[in-house]
Amino acid sequence: MKSGWRNIGAGVLLSVIAQLFVELLVVRAFAQDSGQQDPERKDESQRVDYLGDPLPAGALLRLGTVRFSPGSIFDSILSADDQVVVSLGSPMIGWNAATGQRLWSVETKREQFETAFMTSAASYGFQPMVRMPKSNRFLLPAGQGNFEYIDFLTGKSELAFKAAARNRICTVDVHRDEILYAIGTPKELLICDALGATKFKIKNNPEKPLNEDRNGDDRLKFGGDFSYARFSPVDDTLVLVNSETPKSLRVLNAQDGSELKRIEAKDRVVRFAFAPGGRLLATTERDIAARLYDLESGSLVWERVFSPAGLDERYTTDICFSPVENLLAVGTAIGEDQRIHLLDPANGETVGTLTGHTWKPWRVNFSSDGKRLFSSGWDGVLRVWDVDRREQIRVENSERASSVCTLTQDGRLLAYGDDSGKIHVVESQTGKKLRTIHVDPFNFSQMAFAADNKTLAAGGSSSSSIAVFVWDLDQEEPLHRWEWPKGRDVHSSVDSLSLTPDGKRLAVAVFRQSKCFVFDLPSDRQMAELNHQSVYGLGLHPDGEQLVTAGWDSMVRFWNLETGEVIHERKHELQGRDDARMYGVKFSPDQQRIATLNMSSSVSILDLELNSIRQIPLEGSPVYDCFAFSKNGLWVAVGQMDGNATVIDVHSGEQLWFHQCHSGSVYNIEFGPDDRTLLTGGADGVNYVWDLNQTSKSPDADCREVAVHLFGDDGQAAFDAFQYLASRPDEALPAIVASVEQQFATFESENPETIESLVERLDRNEVLGEAESSQLADLGLGTLFAIEESLSEKFATLEDDDPRMKNLESLRDQMNRRVWAVGRAFYLVAILETTEAEQQLKAWVANSPKLNIKKQAFLAKKYRDLWHSRVELPQD
Repeated sequence: MKSGWRNIGAGVLLSVIAQLFVELLVVRAFAQDSGQQDPERKDESQRVDYLGDPLPAGALLRLGTVRFSPGSIFDSILSADDQVVVSLGSPMIGWNAATGQRLWSVETKREQFETAFMTSAASYGFQPMVRMPKSNRFLLPAGQGNFEYIDFLTGKSELAFKAAARNRICTVDVHRDEILYAIGTPKELLICDALGATKFKIKNNPEKPLNEDRNGDDRLKFGGDFSYARFSPVDDTLVLVNSETPKSLRVLNAQDGSELKRIEAKDRVVRFAFAPGGRLLATTERDIAARLYDLESGSLVWERVFSPAGLDERYTTDICFSPVENLLAVGTAIGEDQRIHLLDPANGETVGTLTGHTWKPWRVNFSSDGKRLFSSGWDGVLRVWDVDRREQIRVENSERASSVCTLTQDGRLLAYGDDSGKIHVVESQTGKKLRTIHVDPFNFSQMAFAADNKTLAAGGSSSSSIAVFVWDLDQEEPLHRWEWPKGRDVHSSVDSLSLTPDGKRLAVAVFRQSKCFVFDLPSDRQMAELNHQSVYGLGLHPDGEQLVTAGWDSMVRFWNLETGEVIHERKHELQGRDDARMYGVKFSPDQQRIATLNMSSSVSILDLELNSIRQIPLEGSPVYDCFAFSKNGLWVAVGQMDGNATVIDVHSGEQLWFHQCHSGSVYNIEFGPDDRTLLTGGADGVNYVWDLNQTSKSPDADCREVAVHLFGDDGQAAFDAFQYLASRPDEALPAIVASVEQQFATFESENPETIESLVERLDRNEVLGEAESSQLADLGLGTLFAIEESLSEKFATLEDDDPRMKNLESLRDQMNRRVWAVGRAFYLVAILETTEAEQQLKAWVANSPKLNIKKQAFLAKKYRDLWHSRVELPQD
């Protein structure tokens, strides 16, 4: 039989027995310390995190705070009494402005996003909510020309009026006496009274649609045409900017719309704001500038052009005067510079900066006394700043996490990044912080622990460089550091990272450089730089000699790391789909399979021994390299863009577990070491550990009856049985042992006549028939092994394309499923923390009737040994 894949797979199979398999994560301590509900589940509604905030259903632990963290923000607004700040997104949320606790949450109407709002805050003329001057409410479009008053404190709404606006609403504003309302749409500016009756309109007639004239570097045009107007705080004037005259500030009489004067700006106006006294108008403009104009004379008072940083999108965003007119706050999104600048209104000079936003600050609001500033941006977080101190006010005893997180192989330690670039190492049982790592100015995008439970590798980037670090948690300084330039693409970073269990070799993929870098840690050298066009994922074999890569070029490649040469490559193909680009690739724990995460919403499982591919469709869109094998190799977990996470069965493709885990995309996902928990990190700035035991089985179910499901073809039933039995170690062990012994008994009852008959029929048939498939499914493992041995010898001289080879592959697939079912039982016993369970595993290693089954017992035993090889925890 001739196949490059089989040759690779054979080498992999031989190395399995010599290797400890990897990536063993969260220990049961999570469940024990966080209130694991089995066998008597606690009321989910009573469970909270360390700040007292409720945990979502199924969550055992949260790292990072949910306070001020909606995950998605289009706009934000502060109440006049400074008590409540509201984030507009999906949902719309009211927050206690002092503590960051959620006061209320209202699902945003679909029609608001479809007909009222733009799809992004980053657009010209977008400001769809305004505070009412005479009540503790704000005004918000509700679709179909309707507008609602929303109570700041409760979130309750009531109809304000129905206007003649039929287009999407770009902006709203209200006169200080609440007698006039300005409603901006792509077609016109509509001025109406408090009942919605139109007083006058100002048409917007650009030469061509704005979003048809967008330049590659001007994201602010994507929202299309607009009419953006604000009322003066002191008199009956109104300033308008629209896409017909995007560089003109048109000063109008608010009562009849007559134009009083026109002030020409130097570039397209992004936002503008009146000074509290009403005489001055501050703008942000598209040439990365802030400017101040005198409304009486129409003259420019001063201008401040901010220096570009890097090659990223560059523009200024929101601008706001402090109530006492002593400061101007300006949002900047200039390359890697995401600061808010505080300017002196007298001359435009920077008198302070606020640093903390990780992605494009877009909205700024001063408190009534000017002492605090509330801001929001693309990073989906509300931030509060002490203006005098020029620093962020954080919720006490908490960090706002990034999506990057990982756990030690024994599950005792958890490392996660925060939004300031720090890595925190905590004790998983208590959440006690053990160490904080900070390498300014790097932010980390990937992390992993080695099997020694104290070697941590992380990769990330700064404004100009990509870097990889390796630490021993017992030491302060990093053991290793490699750094290289980003090049022209400022978004370049480490997109995938793989570390061998022994911590001796490390590999990273950089998609935007189409390169993989491999480092040898003992010699402190870079040993390889491999070119793979649009590479997105990679996986190191535990022996450190082979690397598998995959990417947007639809190619899967195996590399010999000593020579830097490709051992084998394969064009990735998906049934019925043209798009075969891949987000990532992983070795299974036994290295007998690889899995690829496909952009076209599927996972592919490539069996290296059988040279077969199983394609598993997914619900929703997966995220980059966000997927992971379970430790028993039977399941794969996938993170999705909509915040959901799912666990699927490798063999059947069944969806076994599905949960809304985050309000933003899931960027990191890992199984716990006992496969009973799942760690996720999301774009909403929190990390969760989830309980996978969501079975509906009765607490009184008979473990002997449940154990039978471990060996069936029903993936969901087997998954539920695994989780259920794991929570009942004393009852489960004898039930599992009895079921395994029944499987072993089939080796003593082989039927020679059945074997001979099936071998003859499989040799004769061109394709395995339904009758043969059904009969094979009913046979014991001993008979299956005997048939496979006979066919392997009989077909040894056949080429791969011989039709009869499919029969052998089908038989092996059937047999491997059954072997893995026995392995499922072995792994279940491995996580039962009793002396009897350990002794039983040793017996199975010694007495398993076939090599394939012995291998499963051996791996389960090694897994148990590794899990229990604890190390002393580092202390500050």
